[in-house]
Amino acid sequence: MNTRKNRRRLRVEQLESRRLLAGDVAAIAFDGDLVITGDAEDNGVVISRTVDGIYSVAGYDKGGSPTTINGDVQALFNNVTGGLRIDLVRGDDGLRLGARYSTGPTVIDGPLSIDMGPGRNTLGVGRLTSGAVLTYLSPVSVAEDL
Repeated sequence: MNTRKNRRRLRVEQLESRRLLAGDVAAIAFDGDLVITGDAEDNGVVISRTVDGIYSVAGYDKGGSPTTINGDVQALFNNVTGGLRIDLVRGDDGLRLGARYSTGPTVIDGPLSIDMGPGRNTLGVGRLTSGAVLTYLSPVSVAEDL
């Protein structure tokens, strides 16, 4: 009996890689305000302001990979003279206002409006000073360890 003819040659093929996608957040300075708009993915966003008035908007890992800001890891804005308008749209979003290890409070010169959209959202607020009214439009759990 010839065992060589009865053998079946098996092959293994590599499958395509699978990654959980995080969102991309659009951030622009418009009419003096810093306007932040999310997407339908999970977004993680940190907003802080340096002592010389420059706002930093950065992404963090919320949904498998870090959120990008305008397609990058961070965006800086030095022409914000008003408030913040934040709409993260949907997804399980996280928003951190104020830097965790900041030497002073994050100052917001105008109104602060936050809409996290539907999802399991978290809001972390560090040292924050606002010059006007806070408007919050979504249910949220507040993180205490910012």
